[in-house]
Amino acid sequence: MSDVAVCIPIFGSQRYRLAGRQAVRSVLQHTDFDVFIAHDQDRPFALKSSRLRSLALPNAATGTFRARMFLRKFQALQACLGAGHHSLVLSLDADAIVAGRIDRSMIEAALDGHDLGMAEQTRIRGGEVGRAELRAHYQNHTLAWFEPGRESYPPPDFRYYNSGVVLGSRDKLTEIAEWAQDRLAQSPGSHQVGQHMIADQDYYQYWVHAVEPGCCATLPWSWNHCRHWDEGFPRTDALILHFSSFCNAPSLQQIAQMALLRRGFPRINRLVEWVGETLR
Repeated sequence: MSDVAVCIPIFGSQRYRLAGRQAVRSVLQHTDFDVFIAHDQDRPFALKSSRLRSLALPNAATGTFRARMFLRKFQALQACLGAGHHSLVLSLDADAIVAGRIDRSMIEAALDGHDLGMAEQTRIRGGEVGRAELRAHYQNHTLAWFEPGRESYPPPDFRYYNSGVVLGSRDKLTEIAEWAQDRLAQSPGSHQVGQHMIADQDYYQYWVHAVEPGCCATLPWSWNHCRHWDEGFPRTDALILHFSSFCNAPSLQQIAQMALLRRGFPRINRLVEWVGETLR
């Protein structure tokens, strides 16, 4: 049994389930870690492995606001932590795959003495959103939600982290998950500021910048490589490929790319990408 667990929450539409199968298979293929899947009660997960545990979770959240599905990641994390005794945890979104060999020593090196680690999202490609705009987004939306009415500012060394891939120690992630669940219980409403929803990424963002500054290691780009903020996607030297659709379910084209890249077929993936662009 490994001392590292990978938590993959798979909630929502069938496309998340199809993507999640690729995420799970990639972890089994490229690591020796144990895998914990959290999914909806009415949608059993059929994959079998001695390293895999599937957890059907009741929907404890109330309301139908858009952020609800993403905030269930903390419910999934608590369940995964409670189902084992692993000292290190990798929280992986269902639309991401492990693309290269990862072992425990690599996680320890990436954390660099910290109890938490995420990669920085430095920009959104194709527009004028960079670090300054992401810092303003944190101030105007995340801080406005968590500290309404208070004039707060991001720290000078602010980094906008992406929570599609989170590395952490068991104790730290237990602390964050319990805090997040408590905040959720005390925060009824739509979890929205203006047009922007407040989801799991905002909770992590607020924790590392306002609750416990300095606790988060900035992971190398290769731990969360995504076309939305990196050039040259998909690079062959990436460890984790993230097929984010900015809070939308992955497309069938992206799911096909996940399956091909997991198997190491980058050239065929380029063909799938071209066909998808042509048919739009």
